[in-house]
Amino acid sequence: MKRIVRNMLIGFVAVSILLTSIATLTYINMSDLVNRENVNTKSLKILRTIEEIQFNTLGIETGMRGYLIVGDTSYLQPYINGKNELATNTNLLIKYNEGFIDQKNEAKELKVYTDLLVSVAEELVKDEFNNNTDTLKRIKMLYQTKRYMDGIRKISNDIEQKERKILYKTNIENIEKALLTKYGYFATAILAITILIIVFFYHQK
Repeated sequence: MKRIVRNMLIGFVAVSILLTSIATLTYINMSDLVNRENVNTKSLKILRTIEEIQFNTLGIETGMRGYLIVGDTSYLQPYINGKNELATNTNLLIKYNEGFIDQKNEAKELKVYTDLLVSVAEELVKDEFNNNTDTLKRIKMLYQTKRYMDGIRKISNDIEQKERKILYKTNIENIEKALLTKYGYFATAILAITILIIVFFYHQK
């Protein structure tokens, strides 16, 4: 009788250890999944904000240039819209990168370029509105806007590439962890059944 109880106890302990192990593995994987989802959410917010900033700056540039060429204030609507939204979006980008020094510095650098773009664009529009036709000044300032737009595009593209790499990496990790948990359940079930069968046949002998 003692032998039977001992064998059953051994089987119970072995199965309990297996179940505890898979439960621990599942808990760790789920915790990691939550953390990766938070990272994904942050990256998606940053990508959306970068897209908005690119749209805003493009509106400022094209609206301003259209007005300078045609002289019709209706061309300024994209410029006005872009200018109104740009500060909000650049501040959001800085906020989303709070706690990440390198990314936050990149966001701040991007804001410097966008502020410079707005400043020069405002002066160009003001000069055109006041019929100030200093050609050399206009050429110089248009060249400045091009430089600022090039800087904005470069920083925006760098941020986009980094965030897309993060999304790709976390998605791959999610798949790997899901498979690990799935096969862990299968392995645990098979081992548990095997142990119970061994204990049963050993008891029969």
